[in-house]
Amino acid sequence: MPVYKYEAVSPTGDVIKSQGQFDTLQELYRFLKEQNLYLVRYKSTPVFITNLLSPKIMRQDLIEFFHNASLMLKGGVPLLEALDEFRLQCEKFKLRQVFFKMVNDVQQGMFLSQSMRDMPHIFSKLVCTIIDIGERSGNLDLTMEHAAQHIQHIDDIISATKRAMMYPMFVLVAMGGSMAFWMFYVLPKILGVFKTMNIKLPVITKGLIVATDLSQKYWWSLPFFVIALIAIITSMKLNPKTRLVQDKIILKIPIVGLIVRNSQLAFFYEYLALLIKSGVPVVDALQLMEDSMTNLVYRNAVEKIKQLVAGGVSMKEAFYRTKIFSPFDLRMIGVGEHSGTLDSQFVELSAYYRKIVLNLVENISKLVEPILITIAGLLFMVIALGLIGPIYNLISAVK
Repeated sequence: MPVYKYEAVSPTGDVIKSQGQFDTLQELYRFLKEQNLYLVRYKSTPVFITNLLSPKIMRQDLIEFFHNASLMLKGGVPLLEALDEFRLQCEKFKLRQVFFKMVNDVQQGMFLSQSMRDMPHIFSKLVCTIIDIGERSGNLDLTMEHAAQHIQHIDDIISATKRAMMYPMFVLVAMGGSMAFWMFYVLPKILGVFKTMNIKLPVITKGLIVATDLSQKYWWSLPFFVIALIAIITSMKLNPKTRLVQDKIILKIPIVGLIVRNSQLAFFYEYLALLIKSGVPVVDALQLMEDSMTNLVYRNAVEKIKQLVAGGVSMKEAFYRTKIFSPFDLRMIGVGEHSGTLDSQFVELSAYYRKIVLNLVENISKLVEPILITIAGLLFMVIALGLIGPIYNLISAVK
């Protein structure tokens, strides 16, 4: 399906410049006729070339769309008119195609959430559910803003993590480069001299000799090892049993486990509160959250809570039986259950855990730095001992 870049004119003389995917030129003419526009000129390009050159859709694009759409709907602008305005003003081809599909689907009587569900690579299941709630409750402007906030929270955490990991990654690259320089260039020459000496070599020196010999002989296998490791990790994610083991291991990794655990809880509490506040039954809300959890440990816990609550067990008791929620969480849930403010307690818990995540992410470089320095110190200590040992033995033999 080619991409047509076209100019059209309206009955009032306004020139419209846009582009879109159409099977044929006749389909483009039909589309413009429905918009009451007249084609002036066009140019067709193979879609794969346009996709290759067009920038990808970023989270900030979606945040801006949902936020602006919320403002337009609050101002009384009809949904279809707002979507068409986004389509006409959008400069990114891929994002314009999203708006183009939304406009066509809504014109044909489809719900906006249904149109979004056809694009799971752009809109998550939870975002589609939030929009669906807004459409059914008549509060689409409010849920649009909630969707923008949800994506903004995710973007804040990811952006903060990237910023915080820049220094540790720089240190890791520098360590790897220096170790490669020593293993492939410096150590083979020095250890080669030690081999020719008629002295007893320490165990550490022998280990260094074996390591440098192996690295020089089999350096070509390193890329294959990395590829195999990636393949193993990917295959583990595809199998539910091995993925569960993998997710349990991730939760036990220092620092990383803390970030994953607290981000999962912040996400779970925030959107469980939103769903309950929007009128979704508790069991249905738990089902939606179960489908949205990315860590299997917490997904299984939410599934168990759902089954227990559906069987008549109280929320506090259901959370307690999973054995993964803290006493603080249980007290807050118990208070909310007795006072009828369960959604408010979930909001408080979400804010608490989100604050923990942001603090962890902002200080991750300070937490990782001592670990990296310790590892680097141990590696170079081994190298130093491996080089000093034979020299000491040689001096002793001379004496």
